[in-house]
Amino acid sequence: MERQTSKVIGQFKKILWQSSDSKTLIVSFYIKKNDDLNPVSLNKYEGISITFKNNLFADSKIVFEEQDYQLSLIKNQVSKYPDSYLIDLSSEILPIKNKETEINKLNYLVRVLRLPIFKKLVDSKAGILVNELKEDLFFKIIKNQRINGSLFGIEEETW
Repeated sequence: MERQTSKVIGQFKKILWQSSDSKTLIVSFYIKKNDDLNPVSLNKYEGISITFKNNLFADSKIVFEEQDYQLSLIKNQVSKYPDSYLIDLSSEILPIKNKETEINKLNYLVRVLRLPIFKKLVDSKAGILVNELKEDLFFKIIKNQRINGSLFGIEEETW
């Protein structure tokens, strides 16, 4: 009998238990989007517990509470808890790019370009630079000789 998998999106919240060698962990996972076809059974906190074995948790470089992940889960048949699951090892643990986080990073760069050190740079031009060159704009400006102020309507002495 083939085990059914459930695809969910959510965040890892905390470690509930770990073995003495830290190779096996049980971690709480808050569900933001449940599988429509094969939903997982949630606890009263709208979450589940996921058991990681063989150092899978450490190898996956998971970030707690700041990053959303898409997971394929299999019901943990040996657990006495109805909200206990295992990672489907045939699929990846996929971090989800959060658009709000990306926008916040770009807004931060605009604020940096408004600092006194960049006093000759007009606010509207700072926004254009960030929108065009994105989060690694300083690296791109330094490394790419073809990028110059005139591309963004910035006078050479201001650039």
